[in-house]
Amino acid sequence: MAGSESRFEGKRVVVTGAGALGPGLGNGRAAAVQYAREGARLVLVDRDPERIKDTVDEVRREGAECTTVICDVSTPEGVEAYVSHAMDALGGIDVLHCNVGIAADDTTTAMSMKRWRLVYRVNVESLMLACQAVIPQMRAGGGGAIVNISSIASIRSTGRPFPAYASSKAAANALIREVAIEGAPYGIRANTVVVGYVDTPTVAAAYADRMDEWDDFVAQRRRAIPRARQGTGLDVARAALFLASDQADFVTGTEVIVDGGMTRVSGGPLFEA
Repeated sequence: MAGSESRFEGKRVVVTGAGALGPGLGNGRAAAVQYAREGARLVLVDRDPERIKDTVDEVRREGAECTTVICDVSTPEGVEAYVSHAMDALGGIDVLHCNVGIAADDTTTAMSMKRWRLVYRVNVESLMLACQAVIPQMRAGGGGAIVNISSIASIRSTGRPFPAYASSKAAANALIREVAIEGAPYGIRANTVVVGYVDTPTVAAAYADRMDEWDDFVAQRRRAIPRARQGTGLDVARAALFLASDQADFVTGTEVIVDGGMTRVSGGPLFEA
């Protein structure tokens, strides 16, 4: 059931990247559950039907209306599929919550152009296609909110070789700022959540075959964070939902950093490669 705080009662929300690689609350799943708790009607989007099952179950336990679309959001066909479905199922889109991204641990000189283009297609083109498809619907409906989930890699080095990931996320941040200015006269707001080190199923899956290193990995991440803990999917979701809500009516074209203070720490890289 919707909680005592129901900022999204009856709101029509699309969450892309709503699945997770395993148990627990990744950023997309956490956002979907939080929207559900606050009364939203949801379309959940992911490319893998297995990853999204648990999200659907949790959303429906909250008593929320929920349908799914399985597609590749980095293609025009995929975006058309979920936007058309949302229009048919919900009658419109009030909030577009974009939570997709892939990385590449390659240096600039080692990076293949094939991998570079894939990272940009997923991290930037998916967002551009989404905005192109959703903005006309929001304009016709009198406004809406777009929230993009980004990374601290977009604003500073993390000490990892992330030229494709970092630059693509920076490009996505800039795109959202432009969308905010274009959409402002029509009641459309667009903002970005810049995420630091978060404990998610995706991070755990990356270490599935190196669990002997897990405790050291977690300790190293915690040492980089003034709050002395990793973030959670709920930390990210709470910031995103504020930006998507009417409480942020005068907030647009900005980045909210959710990282426990780590980007404000001076000195060397935040993480040893």
